Amino acid sequence: MSDSDNPSSYSDIQHALNAWNANEPGALDRLFKACQRRLRLMIHSMMTRYSRLLRWVEHEDVLQEVEIRLLRTLQSIEVKDTRSFLGLAATAIRRQLIDFIRKYHHHFNLETPGLDPTLPDGRPNVPAGVANHPDDAEGPWMEVELHELVSKLPDDLREVFELIYYHGMSHKEVADLLEVSESTSKRKYHDAKRLLGESLG
Repeated sequence: MSDSDNPSSYSDIQHALNAWNANEPGALDRLFKACQRRLRLMIHSMMTRYSRLLRWVEHEDVLQEVEIRLLRTLQSIEVKDTRSFLGLAATAIRRQLIDFIRKYHHHFNLETPGLDPTLPDGRPNVPAGVANHPDDAEGPWMEVELHELVSKLPDDLREVFELIYYHGMSHKEVADLLEVSESTSKRKYHDAKRLLGESLG
């Protein structure tokens, strides 16, 4: 996928980040406009996995909270490049999902994404349900554990996992962004899923 075909162009995000760091008027609006479509696609993808959460939380609710988190981060540290910004976006979505799951876990039973490293390489595998009984409280907490464990992955594995799992990128897109080979992206994603699977037991 070319830069111009991306949900939000990497160059548009970079230009907006440069403007923000230079304290240019309207830079924040430009930045959120540049990344909003990508954020919406990420949120839609994640919320599809947790469809029961939609009874209490709408996509726009998640987007608003994620943008607030991103704004706080941007105000506290300097984010110089698109690669760093996408990592922060994944972190913001992950933390917001944890908050919503903790808030509403008594009302629903979630599916937990499968982490089978033998699945075909490419985009994230389809979640596999693990908590099917209505009284099973383990499912939501396994979701929380999954998202928290992602933050504990080695930096290089976490970055690849976040770009694929949260941003929905292909291995080619990850390879282009990180300037590595597709095989390296596949290996790191495989290793990340393996570590997460082992940690989740």
